[in-house]
Amino acid sequence: DLYGPGPGCAGARLITVTEGGDAVVHAAPCDPAAASPGFGADAAVDRIVEEWTESVRWKAMGHAAAARAGAGGAVLALGGKGQGNDLALYDVETQQLAFKAKPPTLNWIGYRAPPWVSALQFMPGSDCKRVLLGTGEHALRLYDVRTDKRAVLDLSVGEAVITSL
Repeated sequence: DLYGPGPGCAGARLITVTEGGDAVVHAAPCDPAAASPGFGADAAVDRIVEEWTESVRWKAMGHAAAARAGAGGAVLALGGKGQGNDLALYDVETQQLAFKAKPPTLNWIGYRAPPWVSALQFMPGSDCKRVLLGTGEHALRLYDVRTDKRAVLDLSVGEAVITSL
């Protein structure tokens, strides 16, 4: 996800996550004087970024499959494939783990399918405290980091991998 430059912002920031789980924050200087006007008086100002530089990199999660940045790029949500790769939230400024979800409970035969997070979205108006997660097992899970480390809602939806939320 790309954040900035907004009014009074010195530059732009791009956050990428590799399949291997490396989270990388890229920064770009921004010259407001070189900005081109938008399509209307209230339109955002377009700026062309010619060069990105890596400002920070950290190992966030192995086998990352989905990522979403929120709160203007201050929070990074990650999910992946395999045990231990359910939902994780990171503070981008400190690169510290802020929340790690517990896996779903065992099913009626005592089996827990390995996580396969295929899509993530922060719920609007939740200040990055509620995250909707789609899985490869056609399930939607809602996490509220203020209440529990397990999903507060777990729904089976259709029969296909959820790829977008």
